[in-house]
Amino acid sequence: MNWVNRSRAAILIFLGVITPIFVLAVNVSAFIMAHLNDFRIAIALLALVSGLLLNGLSAYWALRFAQRQATPLFTEYRVWITALAVIAVLLSAVIGAYLNYLGLVNRRQLPNGLSVLGAVFTLAVPFGFTFFQRRILPRISRRYRHSGGTGPMPGAAQAASRRRP
Repeated sequence: MNWVNRSRAAILIFLGVITPIFVLAVNVSAFIMAHLNDFRIAIALLALVSGLLLNGLSAYWALRFAQRQATPLFTEYRVWITALAVIAVLLSAVIGAYLNYLGLVNRRQLPNGLSVLGAVFTLAVPFGFTFFQRRILPRISRRYRHSGGTGPMPGAAQAASRRRP
């Protein structure tokens, strides 16, 4: 069998499989739209979980990158940086879920601006963490190294000794 026949067979199989999947998706969507008030809380909870996972992973990667690239800075302000990341993750996930919940009030008003705003806000935080990790943090680290700092930042040893019992 040559490549033309194989590609034709693959396209036919793909179309044969994708069409019933889309029919099922349309029927599920119509069912959800008919019972939107019942699904509203579940969708908001799923948006909360999604925001926590997506933003939490982004924050975790950004914190690990900060620990590797700006070790003295991160060592001195570890508690504050971690607390700020946790607050950003929690707030963004809760705000995104709440905006999605408010946006799903009436099915006749969909797509709703609040739902879209909640989704954009939930996605903006991981992009913000990534921007911080790739653009801002290396600049801070370079400035510190070029200013003659090779060891810990001034006060880092005292801050570390205060944290340990």
